[in-house]
Amino acid sequence: MEAKILIFGYNEEENNKIKNFCLKNHFPEPVILCQSHKKILIKDLLINRYEPQDCIVRQDNLILFNKLPNYEISRFIDLFKKEGLRIPLWAAVTEHSINWSLEELLTELKKEREEFEKAKKQAEKDKK
Repeated sequence: MEAKILIFGYNEEENNKIKNFCLKNHFPEPVILCQSHKKILIKDLLINRYEPQDCIVRQDNLILFNKLPNYEISRFIDLFKKEGLRIPLWAAVTEHSINWSLEELLTELKKEREEFEKAKKQAEKDKK
């Protein structure tokens, strides 16, 4: 399976900016995912081409990497942050997450972010 970048939760203008960003920086063209894709398993999203439909802006936007080497993921993130686009949840497909739906992955990533934020606040509180 080839390297892929999947994006979710951005509006049409942002999707186009991300496409141009990928082209300019020699990354794979991103696959745009929308609300209608949330029940589809990640492994199926990687294999099949689904047409973007009902793409609405979401707070839980996501950029998902598959088969990209770690150094390329780091380069993507570093360059992306300089573009001024909304920072997403970042994730790479794993042997476990490949069998989840997009919705399950988003739920898990939001939980992880909340736990991280909680731990960060507790660490700051403990410093005082």
